[in-house]
Amino acid sequence: MAWDRFRRTAPSIRWAAPLVVFTSVLALGPHLPLGGVTTPIPLSWIALNSEPLVEKLDPARLMVVAWLPIAMVVAVTVDRALRSRERDRIVRCGLIAIALATLTPAAIPATAAAAPAYFTGSHAATIPTGDTVLILPLSDGSGLEALIWQAEAGLRWRMVDGNAYGQGHTVYFPASTLTNTLAGLESGAPVNTGPAAMSAMRDDLRRLRVGTVIVAGGAGQQRELDLVRRLLGPQTYVGGGAFTWHNVAELIVRASAQNRQRGLPPQYVSASD
Repeated sequence: MAWDRFRRTAPSIRWAAPLVVFTSVLALGPHLPLGGVTTPIPLSWIALNSEPLVEKLDPARLMVVAWLPIAMVVAVTVDRALRSRERDRIVRCGLIAIALATLTPAAIPATAAAAPAYFTGSHAATIPTGDTVLILPLSDGSGLEALIWQAEAGLRWRMVDGNAYGQGHTVYFPASTLTNTLAGLESGAPVNTGPAAMSAMRDDLRRLRVGTVIVAGGAGQQRELDLVRRLLGPQTYVGGGAFTWHNVAELIVRASAQNRQRGLPPQYVSASD
């Protein structure tokens, strides 16, 4: 009986309804979530979770595909409700309204994002367009603060740090002696800042083609300032709540020359010089 009724429904419902169910189940992910907790109960996505390319997808975003057939089901249902007899029309329209009320978006918590005056004023104009910039702190605000600051400055430059998702975790910066040391300073972990490590960090700056370094706040600001000053010498610009080093390649050459003058062994001088 149910199959006969399904066959008599509108053609759009016959393909839209199964698509909604299929896509919704996939969007739940590899395991069934209940009350905000992921249970060990497997779902259909688990069969695709390790396949090439598909493993990088966020299954929840498949719901975007489901909204078109959902809209078609709602449209056909409303059309039939409006065509029914008066009493049935009131009941059906009431039930539809209740169902649609469950789709009302909940209030999303939001906080105002503020950028240092350096990025919103004329200070950032000293950075050449298209330059590669290392902004510190690296990971404050889950890597999003630096992206906001870059946008406030008109997206005029590229950045070493940012926010990317891959291999099951979020990446805020490429791994290197330089970025790992800076991240350690921000977290309060012990780091190696000996001569050999300093040389490796200067080489990282060259390899990443960093043209400008900016230190703008963060809990570890003083520690990062001390490190960058040891790497590159005094900052070339201070203003707008930020400390800036321009022409990093030239500053590295000067720092390496100073190391030679101090008589440091060759392995403590930047390998790029």
